[in-house]
Amino acid sequence: MTEPGQRKKRWWIILVIAIALVGVAVHQWREILSMTTYHRPIAVGRQFHDAVAGADRIVIREGGFDCCGSVDEDPVRATVTDKVEIQQVFSNIAFQGETITNGLMTTCMCCGGPGIDWYKGRKRIALTALQNGDRLRWRGFTTLRVAGVPAGYAAAALTKASQEWLGTWLKAKSPPQSREERSLSRPGQGSNAPGSNL
Repeated sequence: MTEPGQRKKRWWIILVIAIALVGVAVHQWREILSMTTYHRPIAVGRQFHDAVAGADRIVIREGGFDCCGSVDEDPVRATVTDKVEIQQVFSNIAFQGETITNGLMTTCMCCGGPGIDWYKGRKRIALTALQNGDRLRWRGFTTLRVAGVPAGYAAAALTKASQEWLGTWLKAKSPPQSREERSLSRPGQGSNAPGSNL
């Protein structure tokens, strides 16, 4: 066989093998995906509080999570640098349950808002957003692993007391702008909210 004939035969063999592999992948995609993708449960409270423990600044932004694009240009509504107030926010964020086993099931499709970002010096150590008034979204909550690497984000449910405290605190920092905040601005906020006499 001539050299051009051998090349043509080799290309046909490669093409047939490629089509066969694509066919197997199309029909077996679920099995292939399940071999490389899995969920690892995480302890939400410990994970979050460990990550933001050293924060020396909290920035409240318009907009929500960065799932739909960069939030770096979002208008800043308030910046908190008072150590006592930062500690109060830290202490009043509490989550329902201790573990998330499947973050995809706890996360809605909205970007939420406002954004609540935690900084240490100039470095943003946690980009978070309030979700529907009752959850906090953060990449650290993701349970999804692809080939062992964390992927995506998730939202962890806040306790009722934490929802109320956070809603009152955000309202005190700036008027409610988002649907999530307006839902938290109902009368009867928590007794340990900022500005309460207890």
